Parts: sequence; C-alpha cells; structure tokens
Amino acid sequence: MKVVFLFLVLLLQGCDRRGSLPEEKLKVLVNQELDPGDGDNRIVAFMEHQEWLYSYDRIAQRYQATDPRNDSNEDLQYVVLIYVDDSKRFLRVEVEVDRRAVVW
Repeated sequence: MKVVFLFLVLLLQGCDRRGSLPEEKLKVLVNQELDPGDGDNRIVAFMEHQEWLYSYDRIAQRYQATDPRNDSNEDLQYVVLIYVDDSKRFLRVEVEVDRRAVVW
C-alpha cells in the first residue's frame, strides 16, 4: 500500500495544474510550430526563438535541445529530440526525461 501511495505522489508531482506532463506539453509545442518537411533553417530558428541550447547528432539524425531556464524541478531535465531525414527536414519529435545527478 505504501508503494502505491508513493508512486501516486511522485506521479502527481510530475503533472502540472491541468494534469498533463511537461513532456507532452513540449511535444505539442514543437508540433504546433514545426510541420513535417520543415527544413534545417526553420528548425534552428524555432529552437533559437525558444532560447534552447541545442546540438545536432549526424549519426542519429536528430537535434537535441534543452531549456537552460528549466527550474521547475531541479532534479529533472527535459531533452527534446527533433528527428530529421537525410536533408535535415523535420520528421518527428520525442521528449526524454533526464534525471540529473545530485552533487553533495
């Protein structure tokens, strides 16, 4: 019973007031701003407008971006993965949650 309660508490901490997870909000944001087929210039302009830190991984064919202003939960970092095709045109977005290491 205690395990179930702890799980629910942790789950609720990850939700905002409307009940959606930050990962889903980030996906919605990217999908509202980028259309499938949008090119490299549009993708980079979007990330810069959001003031995200980003890099491109040519092996995985994706951009990785984080918001340095994310202070909603110091133990979590959301990583936005924007996948592109061979011509660097937008295909899809995924969001991963990176649990930051606690330094004492």
